[in-house]
Amino acid sequence: MVVRKMDDQTIFEVARKIGSREARQAYLLQVCGEDLAVSQRIEALLHAHDESESFLELPPPGLSNLPTISQPPVKLLGTQIGPYKLLQQIGEGGMGTVFMAEQTKPVQRKVALKVIKPGMDKLTADFPAVTLYQDELIFSHCDLGDLLESVGRHSEARTAYTRAVGLSPTAQAACFKRAAAFGALGQWEQAAADMSKVVELDPKSAVGHNNLAWLLATCAEARLRDPARAVELAKKALELAPNSVGHSNTLGVAQYRAGDWPATIEALTKSMEERNGGDAFDWYFLAMAHWQSDHKEDARKWFDQAVPWMEKNQPQNEELLRFHAEAAELLGVKDKDK
Repeated sequence: MVVRKMDDQTIFEVARKIGSREARQAYLLQVCGEDLAVSQRIEALLHAHDESESFLELPPPGLSNLPTISQPPVKLLGTQIGPYKLLQQIGEGGMGTVFMAEQTKPVQRKVALKVIKPGMDKLTADFPAVTLYQDELIFSHCDLGDLLESVGRHSEARTAYTRAVGLSPTAQAACFKRAAAFGALGQWEQAAADMSKVVELDPKSAVGHNNLAWLLATCAEARLRDPARAVELAKKALELAPNSVGHSNTLGVAQYRAGDWPATIEALTKSMEERNGGDAFDWYFLAMAHWQSDHKEDARKWFDQAVPWMEKNQPQNEELLRFHAEAAELLGVKDKDK
């Protein structure tokens, strides 16, 4: 579990002072984790900030010059791209065009959206030594993947991220994003491979260690779980970022999978303290750890606390539904008893 701590303004103020695009992406990966909506908002602000000194006062010479990666995402103003509706062109730089867009879901607001110009693939091929072209294309593929992911088009998002990884196998952010897309598609081996690559590329990434630990502890395909490694990775994540909220939850879940009930209870109790009492991600595993420890009343208490929270807040969450079913089977809770 990854929970963001800093607000958008703080993240943006730090990120805009980072000169390297790759370093910026690594920073956003570290502070935003899996929070795609926050990452998109900050990236939109950064795009607008980067282009602000080179905006044209007059509009560019026609919409035929607008970008895309394989097929043009826009032809006319008013076009809807995922949750974004293009309202007006607000500038053009050497690599692409920036639009004012209205995000229609999950919240309604205006954002800056940059679309890459056509021909970038050719520039990258013709001038491989000019890293700016390649970097811009990588980020544009990732931006497209983010848009597709945000509207549930996971297969297409995976394709966009794969193009980014193809341009640079060391693109940590692209590997991280593709892992999430693989996970959404139930392609767990590929997801684990990408998250392992993130940790390999950045051994100091607390988010990378935490998320790989979570995958290895909770994977829907039990054959791919590795509890011992999950515990090791979760401990490393806490060592790298001891104050990161959510990492204690991952450690507790990993320890449950490893069969260490007292350590599970200790870690999840800490997780609840860090997260204002916690939620069903803590409580289902607390219920199971207490049951395994022969604390039957405590087990039922935490189970009964988890069920209404899930039903009210995340009734369709695939992971929680699995954890619920696992806990109910262990505790012998029948449907009529829930």
